[in-house]
Amino acid sequence: MNEIQPSSNGRGRTPKGTFAPGNKLGKGGNPKADIVHKYRLRMMAPGCLGIAVEELIKLVAAGNLEAIKLVLSYALGKPREVIDLHAQIHSIQVNVNYADVPAPVDD
Repeated sequence: MNEIQPSSNGRGRTPKGTFAPGNKLGKGGNPKADIVHKYRLRMMAPGCLGIAVEELIKLVAAGNLEAIKLVLSYALGKPREVIDLHAQIHSIQVNVNYADVPAPVDD
């Protein structure tokens, strides 16, 4: 079995970049993980998710752009293809036969 040796570069990492044995920073994982886990459990309590959705709907109705983007990103997903509007407009302008456009009517 291959044992991971401490890094010889003095940074406490293996050649793959992971924490090497004896690195003090690699112990214990994420110190905020327990706090985040507790908040997640609290959010999933009965009724809390519904309240969050209701608040999001209120923000969307009030015109909050970030809330609108969030709802649309989950409802519609990412676009499959990016449309170059500048090229589309140019294409439309080139294809219009201006001789067929009626003259403006004066009132």
